[in-house]
This record gives sequence, C-alpha cells and structure tokens, in this order.
Amino acid sequence: MMSMIVAPPTTPLTFITLDRNLDVTARLAQLQSWITAWQEEDERLRQRVMNLNPTRRHEVLLGTQIASLRR
Repeated sequence: MMSMIVAPPTTPLTFITLDRNLDVTARLAQLQSWITAWQEEDERLRQRVMNLNPTRRHEVLLGTQIASLRR
C-alpha cells in the first residue's frame, strides 16, 4: 500500500498594507516567486494523479484529496 502525505506549497502568500513606502518591484518579484512555486506544486500533484491506479480504492481516495488541493 502506497502512503504519501499530500501538502500545500510551503511558500505562503502574504498580504501587505498599501502605503507610500511599498516597493512595487520587490512585491511583484515576491508574487512571481509564489506563482512559480504554486505552478511547480500543481504540476507535481497533477503528475501524481496521472500515476494513480483507478482500480485501487485507496488510490482513488488519494486522487480525490489531491484534486481538492488543486482547486
């Protein structure tokens, strides 16, 4: 039986207060980094789903968990 932990990306998206001291370039770089991490994790999860065996009940349940994370 395959046992794997499914976890969300480790790079949390943070929120900031808008003010005149906001470094827009740095914030855009931070957001791009988060998007890239999210896309990599989403692709990793997609590949895991593609490798699951739909005739095994526990793998179907794992696929359902992965699908809920990808939403």
